Amino acid sequence: MHNSHDGTHGAPAQQNRKATADGTPPRPAEAPRFHIPLVVEVRATELVEIEERDDEGACWLFQLREEILVLAGQDYYETTKFPNDDFSLVEVRREDGRMLERLIEKRGKKLAPVKRLPPTHGLSCHS
Repeated sequence: MHNSHDGTHGAPAQQNRKATADGTPPRPAEAPRFHIPLVVEVRATELVEIEERDDEGACWLFQLREEILVLAGQDYYETTKFPNDDFSLVEVRREDGRMLERLIEKRGKKLAPVKRLPPTHGLSCHS
């Protein structure tokens, strides 16, 4: 006996759907629609760490060419390859703006902080 996905015998349900005008299979009505991912390229020359307070996550200050990038939160804990001097931040969102995925594509050399600062009221990344 051959099982199919739509309760009929024979070919799977997906083969029973008609293709769109351009030949691609139709999208199920409930399938989420995605925007093009937002990609931010980061090339850092120096790094400062503000120590974590109250389990709020890591806090890094990356020196870029002419500005400072602050990354803070539990998505940015230190690993064997992060933080480093060359990476991309990638966000994939649904059409309605809800976050689906946040990724860090790591390419560069691991950076050691030039300074580690305690979390004070004026320096906390999470205040």
